[in-house]
Amino acid sequence: MSNFWIPVHQELLHHPKTKKMSRLLKISTPATIGHLVYLWHWAVNYAPDGNLNKYDAYDISEGSEWEGDPVEFLNSLISSRFIVEINNQLHINDWNEYAGKFIKKAEKEADRKRKKREEWKMSAGCPQDVHRTDTESPQHGDCKIREDKIREDLSTCRNLKKICNEIETSSNEIENKRKNIKKENFEKHWSNYPNKKGSKEKSYKSYIKFLKQGFTDEQIGYAVEEYNREVIRKNTDKDFMIYASTFFNGRFQEFLKPEEEKKEIIPVKKPDWMIKAEKDEEIAKKRLLEKLKKNKSPFTVNNLENGFYPAEHKNDLFLTEGVN
Repeated sequence: MSNFWIPVHQELLHHPKTKKMSRLLKISTPATIGHLVYLWHWAVNYAPDGNLNKYDAYDISEGSEWEGDPVEFLNSLISSRFIVEINNQLHINDWNEYAGKFIKKAEKEADRKRKKREEWKMSAGCPQDVHRTDTESPQHGDCKIREDKIREDLSTCRNLKKICNEIETSSNEIENKRKNIKKENFEKHWSNYPNKKGSKEKSYKSYIKFLKQGFTDEQIGYAVEEYNREVIRKNTDKDFMIYASTFFNGRFQEFLKPEEEKKEIIPVKKPDWMIKAEKDEEIAKKRLLEKLKKNKSPFTVNNLENGFYPAEHKNDLFLTEGVN
């Protein structure tokens, strides 16, 4: 959107949010304001509703002209509440209250000018069936000037449209290259993972999801290598290895570097079937323990928790249907 401006309120200069973001990024307040203004003007063209959900940390940092760590920059925006989460999606805070009304105003103004130009074009024509006298020749000259102006404006519009198409094509090429790089990185991690059970397609979607949440490809790659080392160290049987689909859907967080484990870990919701299975197992253990006590068996709760069961009662753990 050309010829558009966003007002920068005086309170932004010394606002606690601005100061907090400056401290987090370890930069000056003028530099922070500059990055914010870049972000807002970038959003006018690429996120006019203030919704940033389809963009990752790299897109947002590039739009804000930030040359440092993209994840650190996005986290500073979230911590200082310039960006907030609404319905599990990232939005620029109070966007509609400030920039939104100016965008609508600009759109109305552009529509008004478009209609005015159409009216002007209709009135600028010189009907060929009108015979003019010598005294009317200046008016004819004015009409010719208007026609030339219209042609010039149309030529300018075509050139601008061509430039916009070239920019859009270039942006699409860059986005495709980024997607290809992410796909190649995931293929490398998938190839290195020891137990490729589970859906590869769902694993890739999970990988992209956690990248958008702020995790890096290097972190996930390190987690794969660390889990490989653990498998070798413990000589884990393949039947007991974590499924690849489970690993990439959040379990990789258990194998991050120690300093990274301190970061906020996004909990992964257990599926309903897993919750039911755990509940059924607890009920079965309690029932089995009551039976062992009744038969005066030497086995205890600790035996059950450590996986030791009397051979004659072991199948009781799988007979849980109908137990309340």
